[in-house]
Amino acid sequence: VARPAHAGPALLFDASDGKILYAEEMDDQWHPASLTKIMTAYLAFKALKLEIRLDDKVICTELANQQPPSKIGLPVGGELTVELALQALIVKSANDVAVMLAEKISGSELQ
Repeated sequence: VARPAHAGPALLFDASDGKILYAEEMDDQWHPASLTKIMTAYLAFKALKLEIRLDDKVICTELANQQPPSKIGLPVGGELTVELALQALIVKSANDVAVMLAEKISGSELQ
């Protein structure tokens, strides 16, 4: 028996005027981990304008490798392009890639 999927809150709005185009459970709590990855992607896109390129490499450090799932699971020293890292971050919500991008952009996931 098929059960309905539950994906949690959803919100789609027009950024130019703030008009809400679609909302589902928009007043429910959003998960901070996902928001953190969205903000990491935002900072990566800002950095693409000034300091990094899509074909630059990001490296899997020990800290990135130790992140809990969801992750892509590269070994320490493994590399991805910034472009592939952004795809993994956005599509897979990969915690290890979030750390890799943060380290590429600012030298640390803490800054």
